[in-house]
Formats: sequence, structure tokens, C-alpha cells
Amino acid sequence: MAQFYSNDQSIQQLLNALFNHSPSHIQSQFNLSKTCSRCGLSLQQIVHNGKFGCSECFKTFNQEIIHIAQRVQHGADEHIGYVSDNASEKIQLKQRISDLQQKMEDAAKEQAFELAADYRDQLKELKERES
Repeated sequence: MAQFYSNDQSIQQLLNALFNHSPSHIQSQFNLSKTCSRCGLSLQQIVHNGKFGCSECFKTFNQEIIHIAQRVQHGADEHIGYVSDNASEKIQLKQRISDLQQKMEDAAKEQAFELAADYRDQLKELKERES
């Protein structure tokens, strides 16, 4: 099994590892001869060079890029990166505020005004902590 990346590997090494060491059924999902209509680069050339030729390549190879990202990031198509403990707490607080805001609005729509008032009070406390 290939090692897909380390801290000092380039995108070229990553793409080569993905295409050259993945099972044949994964490689067969890609049309390596597919080309960009603007610059003419093929997916095979991009894998070999480790570089896209132009901005149109991202549109042309959109599905392939998403598949590569998901494969490298264990199924995720979005990288959230490392979050420090301090930033993580702030993010969690913002998410909690957003969730309570939605719950309060939903409760008000359903005319559950006491519940909406409870959510409002909780929101007030959280927003004070946020400041």
C-alpha cells in the first residue's frame, strides 16, 4: 500500500500515489485522457506534472478533484484543518448560539412562546460570554 502524503510531499507526489498505487477499479473511474478545453492539458498530464494548466482545469476536472480530495481526506470533501483549543471553544460557542437562535425561531413559529423565551434567555447569556 502506498503512503499517500507526508509533510514535505508535493501535489504531484500525492496525485501519483493516488493514481499509480490505487486499485485498478479506482483508476478505471478516471478518464486520464480527458482534456481541458482551454489549455489542452489532460488529467494524465496534470497527474504527471502535479499542476493544473489554467482556471478552466478546475471546472473540467471538478469531479476528479472532488474524488481525489475525498479519497485523501478519508471521505471528506472539505478540509477543516487544525483548530487550537481556544479557537475550538469559540467555534463551539458560535455553533451553540446559532443552534439556539434557530430553536428560538422555530419555537416562536410554533407559538411555543415560553420555550422561545427560555431560548432567548440562554442566547443572552451565551452572547455575553462571547463578548
